[in-house]
Amino acid sequence: MSYSALPVEAARMYRLMGLFPGTNFDSAVAAATAAVARAQAKQLLGMLTDANLLDDTVGGQYRFHDLTRLHARETAEREELSSARAEAIRRMLDWLLTATADACRVVMPYRSDVAPDVRYPPAEPVRFAGPSGALDWLDRELPNVIAAARLAMSERLWLVPPQLADTMWPLFVYRGRYAERLELDRLGLNAARENGDAVGVAKMLYKLGRSVMDIGQLDQAQDYFGQALDAWRDLGQRDRAAGSLRRLGFVARARTRADDAIGWFSRALAEYRELSDARHIALTLTDLGDALTEADRTDEAISALTEAASLLANSDDPYNQSRVMTRLGRAHARAGRLETAAAQLDQALRAMREIGSVRGEAEALLSLGDLAFQAGNRNEARIRYAAAQRLLISLGSLDEALVTVRLARLDRPGQH
Repeated sequence: MSYSALPVEAARMYRLMGLFPGTNFDSAVAAATAAVARAQAKQLLGMLTDANLLDDTVGGQYRFHDLTRLHARETAEREELSSARAEAIRRMLDWLLTATADACRVVMPYRSDVAPDVRYPPAEPVRFAGPSGALDWLDRELPNVIAAARLAMSERLWLVPPQLADTMWPLFVYRGRYAERLELDRLGLNAARENGDAVGVAKMLYKLGRSVMDIGQLDQAQDYFGQALDAWRDLGQRDRAAGSLRRLGFVARARTRADDAIGWFSRALAEYRELSDARHIALTLTDLGDALTEADRTDEAISALTEAASLLANSDDPYNQSRVMTRLGRAHARAGRLETAAAQLDQALRAMREIGSVRGEAEALLSLGDLAFQAGNRNEARIRYAAAQRLLISLGSLDEALVTVRLARLDRPGQH
């Protein structure tokens, strides 16, 4: 009865937003879906709210009750042409692709390769106040992104899931979200395979390997990275092949096989030096430095990390600049230079907090806890470990187990 009393345009908005795959949405995606101005979308959504067909929530968000959503979707299937439904779905997916890509570039300005394939560019793009705001927005939209990737699979829009996995990368780097990342990467790989896209498959193998590695599935990770390495070599892309070598180093590092990790990172570094790829030289030097520290080759580690810091100094990449500081702090601590280590780690912690990287903040806190323990300050170590543990639990990270081991060590007298 409420629906039948709606004005024509409000009824159309109701039907089309019934196709939205997620839960909460705002006037921006509604405007893009219905191909109307955002001001008009707000007016129409207000009519639906007044008619008790939508609930308005905090932050300018709207949501259907489950049964109302079902009615809206069934009404769309009954009253909208299949071509109109397909266009509305494509418009909402294109809006999400564009918005997540814009947010990605705000967080990671050096990512010039993020250019999703959209048919309907939004007339009114989403604006972000800065990197932290863009990260928070990606975090809020993550459930909608997963739902959108599933919808794209059902609609056979094979390019969408891999592109969403790409545009959401900053969120996963900064904040983890391991379970959601794994699902999105699996959807992306399946879509690329369905599409017969060899480059897309190689990219998703690359991403999926990192996803399973972060949840402790190291054998699977090694398999995915090995497949990606073969695929990139077949495609003749040396830079991507070098990236797979680097990721095989990650697996060795996770297995605490420092010498194997050094070997993989050294091979990747040689490739990047031949390609004169300064950014990836710096990132690989960062990884190599960490592995050298674990192997007690601290002078070599500090040399590699110092070169990495120099290469990243003028880049717009605060996350990796902070990662280098954390690793330099570890190397100096291993070498017994505790004051230098403390300065590096304190600086890294401040930087990670400033950019909103929960994952990076936890890593810096863990290293500061190790440093305090090394200096014999068990109380400070406990405080640092507990803070790191809280963050890692919030991320669902397996690294939380490492903190548990460290906290238990504090309760054993005579441990150093």
